[in-house]
Amino acid sequence: MVREDHVVETYDATELVVFDSVANLFGSISDGSYSIKAQAYNYGTFPYSEVYKKDVQVGSPDSIFVEGFLGIPMAVAPEHEGELTDYRMTWSAEGDVDPSFQVIYLRTFPEGDSFWRLYLNGTVNSFTLPDLAGVGDLSGYPAGPMVWYIYGSVVPGMEFNEFSYRYMSSRYWTAATAASYSFQFGAMIDP
Repeated sequence: MVREDHVVETYDATELVVFDSVANLFGSISDGSYSIKAQAYNYGTFPYSEVYKKDVQVGSPDSIFVEGFLGIPMAVAPEHEGELTDYRMTWSAEGDVDPSFQVIYLRTFPEGDSFWRLYLNGTVNSFTLPDLAGVGDLSGYPAGPMVWYIYGSVVPGMEFNEFSYRYMSSRYWTAATAASYSFQFGAMIDP
């Protein structure tokens, strides 16, 4: 249930969110708890940041405090609608919490399969694409509009070196964030 009195406009998804006047669970449901999904998003689209809390007890006072939002990934190189010319893609994210892992998708725009998919440690904020010229039948990178998606998720206790695809399921997450940016490949300059 979305309570209109709990919809807040903000430009900082890392701040503390307080849900006031939450009903106490008493009587025959006193052993119950709440599950909360707090979202900071741009009208239901990218970018977004979410926090998930399970087994939340409400006592006195009747407020629930939600923190631990991940910062929104921001394109650094290439910039949004910019050109990639040096094989290296970089982003930044404000906030006090690092994701456990990140997934990066590069694909043609507006439609197309993923051209590239990477799974990265949550502390990593850049990667270098390989030079594809002359590899098999490839003549290089695709021409035209591209989009890159940056997804980050927090999985408590997860060690990145023991990553498993099961962690792609949101049931393991306590927080998630995502953003997307358009770009195109330019004339590549050797690093």
